Amino acid sequence: MARYQTGRSEAQLERAFLHALADGRDPPLAPTIQDIERYADAWADLVPADVPLRAELAHRLGQKYHFTRSVVPTMRAVLGVDEPGVDAAYRRMHQAPIASLFAERLRLRDRLRWYRSRLAARLESLPPFWAAFSLTLTETVGAGVVALPIALAGIGPLAGIGVLAVFGAVNVVTIVALVEAITRTGSMRYGTSYFGRLVDDLLGRLSSVTVTIALLGVNVLALVALATGFASVLSEATSVGTPVWVALLFAVVILIVRRESLDSTVASALVVGAMNLILIAALVGLGLAHVQPELLLAGGIPPFDGRALDGGVMTLVFGVVMASYFGHASAGNAAKLVLRRDPGGRSLLWGNVAAMVGVVAIYSAVVLAINGSVAADRLVGFEGTAITPLAEVAGPLVLVLGSLYVVLAMGMTSLHMALGLYNQTGELVGAWQARRPTARAVSAWGLPLLRSTPVLLVFIAVELMLVSGHASFSAPLSLVGALAVPALGGAFPMLLLAASRRRGECVPRTSWRVLGAWPVVLSVFGIYAGAVALHGLVIWDGPLERVAALLAALIIVVVGLVTWHRGAFRPRMVIELRSTDHSSQATLSVVATGRSLSAAVHVNGTREPLAAANGEVVIDDGRRLGSLEVRVPAHETDELKVWTHRIGPAGESTPWPSRVEVDAAGSVRRIHIDEGRDSAVVPVTRGAISVRLAPTTPEART
Repeated sequence: MARYQTGRSEAQLERAFLHALADGRDPPLAPTIQDIERYADAWADLVPADVPLRAELAHRLGQKYHFTRSVVPTMRAVLGVDEPGVDAAYRRMHQAPIASLFAERLRLRDRLRWYRSRLAARLESLPPFWAAFSLTLTETVGAGVVALPIALAGIGPLAGIGVLAVFGAVNVVTIVALVEAITRTGSMRYGTSYFGRLVDDLLGRLSSVTVTIALLGVNVLALVALATGFASVLSEATSVGTPVWVALLFAVVILIVRRESLDSTVASALVVGAMNLILIAALVGLGLAHVQPELLLAGGIPPFDGRALDGGVMTLVFGVVMASYFGHASAGNAAKLVLRRDPGGRSLLWGNVAAMVGVVAIYSAVVLAINGSVAADRLVGFEGTAITPLAEVAGPLVLVLGSLYVVLAMGMTSLHMALGLYNQTGELVGAWQARRPTARAVSAWGLPLLRSTPVLLVFIAVELMLVSGHASFSAPLSLVGALAVPALGGAFPMLLLAASRRRGECVPRTSWRVLGAWPVVLSVFGIYAGAVALHGLVIWDGPLERVAALLAALIIVVVGLVTWHRGAFRPRMVIELRSTDHSSQATLSVVATGRSLSAAVHVNGTREPLAAANGEVVIDDGRRLGSLEVRVPAHETDELKVWTHRIGPAGESTPWPSRVEVDAAGSVRRIHIDEGRDSAVVPVTRGAISVRLAPTTPEART
């Protein structure tokens, strides 16, 4: 799981692994015997056919790991351990039966590891709908839970629940838009799920840079809030000063971040998320036991309740609620896992919708329990989390449960945010060096130090604010929600949807057609940009805050206009040819303006074209494919993308080198797709198109 991973940080981890193998060192991630058994089907094609080699490989595994026969059935089958020939080869080489490599019984520590591995396997093999639902729900519900009661205290619990419902409905629309854009985009389906890469592919470099800056702001401000909340709750529970807890959190964060990976899996994310939900349910139960009817009915939304509009109250309401609903990055995390099992994207879409509805329900229960049991005067303006005021009403057990929650939720999220900040700094440094090849490169020891500097500065700032009494948990979250989240979770998802419906490579089985209409796209885009501008014009009083809000709104609008001007919404046709390493078949599909298109496909010079099913043509003997001719009828499209690639065992995409000839209205273009790129885009006229493909077969490449 990599919430804020980047392409450069992923490549660095890959290089570190390969360099470790080349140098004879232990790789950064050492596989366990549980990993080897669990993913045996994925490495089965690497096992040699030579019987003595398989026997020796089994021997080496038996020397390195401790396991019994019953716990490794898949590994035994892949290596052929139970075959007489392998046993005979083993006896010749090691003067013992192959059964000798198995232990008679497992140690207690090993049994626990196998139980954990089986649990992880079950969690990661959830049905696609439940995988999408669980990941989005558990990753969205986080530290914002204990900020919402404070942010909504100024309007009361019932009005607060109404606000949560309205914002939740709007976020359902934007996450559906983002999910459809992900489903339509090949780099997200077959590559690594990075939000920034999705924006770059569909909207262009300027939008990608804007998203990077916005995510940088999210990471910085969220890390400030999380460190403050973490320290305040644990200080209240232990009587140890908040600066000490911040320093301890910083030490742990630096140790983890310098490893450049959290080693966080889908299973670990679900387990931690489930524990967080259990703790939230317990806190809600304690709060509901002390609910007072008069507190439930108190409050209202100014100016509708007769009160003057309070900019501070509205800032917290809008900002914290928006920040709490920002779980859109989780859709990218779930995409590769879910789309591999359900390529049509229906499970990904409805799983995310159900998760967002669940988030609304959880947040409403928290506000009902805490704001209905704690007086508004105690919550309004409180600088810590809602756990401390709730403990004053419901007893010290709240502090115990709350401490566990902040360690799991805020502590883990702090690690993700810090790692994101670390990776983004590395991305910026790498981009700077790439633009200045003659500049002196940062040394091997200096680069990690440079990448860690922003994290260090954030924690120093938090320490200074705590000592001076200006630290706040909810205020940084409100800034995130008011300035960055409207772009990341509102405006850009709608632009991505509009672009993907005109330029996408894949067609989802389920989509909300009305969302892609320009009136809807522009309306939602305008609502989010207008909400940011409203902070600068009406809600905020400080000159710096007003300038920041107006500048953020202007950037959102300008980026949208530039994106349109540079052709991000120009209609495109995509001809995709793909094959998989484990199959001899190849598949060709034609997608134009987001819809499957019928085409005449001639294979190896045959006269009769192959029939298409669901917009795809399956070629049985893809390994001996010599040439393809694709004849497409006239269609309203301005660009043609030819995409030839292979899908590996882990679902990753690699280029399939091909020679391509495009004939559009008598104008012939010849292009070559090589190992360095898997696609090419050429402008075409709006008429009939003929494309000839000559892919390189595996035998020819060898």
